[in-house]
Amino acid sequence: MKNKKLKTIIFTIVLSIMGIQKSTAQIGVGIGFFIPSTGYVANVYGPLSLRGVGFTINKIFKVETGFTVYSMPGNAVTHLPFKAKEPLFGASTTLLIPLEFGLGTRIGDVSISASAGGFTFYNFTHRLDKGNFDRAISEYEGWDVANADLNYTNRPGYGFITSFEIEYHIKKNLGIYVQYSYLDGESVLELNGNYKGGNLGGNIIEKTAAFNDARLSIKGSEVSVGVHF
Repeated sequence: MKNKKLKTIIFTIVLSIMGIQKSTAQIGVGIGFFIPSTGYVANVYGPLSLRGVGFTINKIFKVETGFTVYSMPGNAVTHLPFKAKEPLFGASTTLLIPLEFGLGTRIGDVSISASAGGFTFYNFTHRLDKGNFDRAISEYEGWDVANADLNYTNRPGYGFITSFEIEYHIKKNLGIYVQYSYLDGESVLELNGNYKGGNLGGNIIEKTAAFNDARLSIKGSEVSVGVHF
């Protein structure tokens, strides 16, 4: 249901753009960081990201898209029967593509805008963090040690994004911006397999991993600085 609503929003925005005649185009490049709710701070893969590509309509309404490739050192896995203190998904290279619409105003050389929309993401390189997973399972089961053998699928994920931006206009078609965004998205992992473990001096116990509802989480704050032209 969540993905269906997001696709409907994106389709509506695209149709709106196609039907608008009076608009001004812009493009933006910048650098940024992603600070997840659970996990480690991620930086842009390479020097720049291409964001702020879009239109400003009647000097008030704007539509923006673009992309950022993040080098993610780790992400949370949610919808598990336990909550891990550390990220359970290991290092990955993640492509993130937002589509936002919002309102803005300009006061002198400064523009302020707020927007919201959706985003999709995909992991090109990915793996589970086996060490963190084993520790999380041992805490969940109350064991001294645990060893998990798990499999998962790699699918595109979807979510919602809200942003606030301040831009200083150096020239008519050149501005420096600072943007804060909050993202909340996830992708299906179809996590399955088994794990075993126990307490020192005791019997080894083996169990089936009932983690079919597990989701890879992209949830947290994004801070970026760049230029529009």
